[in-house]
Amino acid sequence: MHLYLASASPRRLALLRQAGYRPQRVAQQALEDPLPGEAVETWICRVARDKALSALQMLHPDAPEGIVLAADTLVVQDGQALGKPASAVVAREVLRRLSGRRHRVLTAVALIRTDNRREAGGLETTHVEFANVGADAINRYVATGSPLDKAGAYGIQDLDESWIVAVEGLQSNVVGLPIERVSDWIDALGGLDEPD
Repeated sequence: MHLYLASASPRRLALLRQAGYRPQRVAQQALEDPLPGEAVETWICRVARDKALSALQMLHPDAPEGIVLAADTLVVQDGQALGKPASAVVAREVLRRLSGRRHRVLTAVALIRTDNRREAGGLETTHVEFANVGADAINRYVATGSPLDKAGAYGIQDLDESWIVAVEGLQSNVVGLPIERVSDWIDALGGLDEPD
């Protein structure tokens, strides 16, 4: 049984490898836009499942049996989802908005077995409170280019401790995958030949 990762995220790949898994990346082509009136929690869970199903359909018929894992992460503040910023200008605006306030980081994870199509997964929420971050610090961070491929315009692993007041919940969830939950979901589907 293999683990197939339907994500291009280097952070998700790193978290899985650190946990001892040897995931194989697979492509997926799911759409990520919300449906009209769709609640954030429903939207993110649907997208994660759609990613897993898309990857499952794109797997080569002769691929070894295994479990496809897909995930989607959103930062939510005041009920509004903050996705990946389209530009440095937007990234600065998002970070100014998060400065000095709390927000939620939601990560939905969907796992599907390739042989019998059994499914597992869930939605993990972590609350993060930012310190009051000055314009100079925000500008320096945005200039690195790092915020542009991250929900909410930041990667918690990139920030020094002066940015963060509190993290309530799994920090790995903020990175993009609640790795502490993954083994339970994999076990619910019968397990893998890994981790070692």
